[in-house]
Formats: sequence, structure tokens, C-alpha cells
Amino acid sequence: MIELLTGDALFSDSITFYGELSRTSIIIFACLSFFGVAVLVMTLISLISFIITGAPFIATSKSLTRKIVALAKIQPGERVYDLGCGDGRFLIEANKIYGAKAVGIDISPLVCGLAKLTVWIKRANVVIRCADFETYDFLDADVIFFYLVPDQMPILRKKFKGLKKGCRILSRRFEIDGYEPLQRIQIKKRFGYEPVFIYQI
Repeated sequence: MIELLTGDALFSDSITFYGELSRTSIIIFACLSFFGVAVLVMTLISLISFIITGAPFIATSKSLTRKIVALAKIQPGERVYDLGCGDGRFLIEANKIYGAKAVGIDISPLVCGLAKLTVWIKRANVVIRCADFETYDFLDADVIFFYLVPDQMPILRKKFKGLKKGCRILSRRFEIDGYEPLQRIQIKKRFGYEPVFIYQI
């Protein structure tokens, strides 16, 4: 009875169970546990971000990130912005592969913290700003990425009027009303296709 109250019996049974597992089984179990915790953390971040800002954080796969960033044809030294930058993976790719001066803007402090951590881990030269893109000055942009909901497009239209000539804008999933895309591209991914709309000022 004392063992049950103190948890000694449960601890002893756990030791016996894990002791009987092979090394391969332990590695698989550890990987599955890590993946489960990672998914839970990302889900919580997305949920909290949605509650705070009205926009969820949605991670993009590495392969899709590379394909979308490649479409921008970034030149070394160009200034690249990601509006609603999430964990910063587009900016890291733009900086490390193409030599861009990359800046991420996100309104969620939690997501900004995740982005700064990711940038530090990847040792990328990327600046993350916790701000509202509606009031942030990004008129020096050469390239702008975003994956935003249609309700935010009217705000973007106003901001884009001040952009310099030649600036490329890449919108994932949604078109910008009032602007004619230079290209409409369907990127093949694991399940189906991802539309990307490319604009040029």
C-alpha cells in the first residue's frame, strides 16, 4: 500500500518495462515522444497566436519554403520582408542561400520569440520585429513574402502604394484585390498544389 502511495510500484514497473525494450525500440519511442511534444507545442503556439492576433501560426515545410523563396529570384544584398513571419524560415532561407538582408514582422510576441530562437539556432543574419505590419515601414523592400487572410488585403493595398519600383511581392494562397499578378504559379507539394501569386510594382 505504501508503494502505491509513493509511486514506488509504478516506478519499478516502468523500469522493468523500459529495461525489456531493445535499443531500436527505445529510439523509436523517444522519437515519437519528441514528435508528439513538438506537435503539441506548435498547436498551442498557433492557438495562442490566433486568440491574441486573429491569425494562426501555420508552419511551412522545408521543401515548399525553398520553392517559394526561389520564385522571388533574390539577389545578394536585397532587402526582404516577411509579413507575419512565423518561425522565420522564409527569411532564413533568403539570407543563408541568397544573401538577402532579411526582416521578419509578426504581431504575436510568442511567435516572435519562436522566430528569434530559430534564427539563433540556424545562425542566420535575420532581424525579427514584433510589430503590426499595418504601421511598420517596409517601403525599402525589394521582396515581400506573406501568407495572410483575405481580410488583411485592403491594408496591404494601401501600404503597397509607397513601395519602390521593381519590388516583388509573393502572396501564398490568396490574390491581392486590385492588383494583377505577374504570375500565377501552382507549386506541387506532397498533397496537391499550393498557389502562389507573384506581383511586381
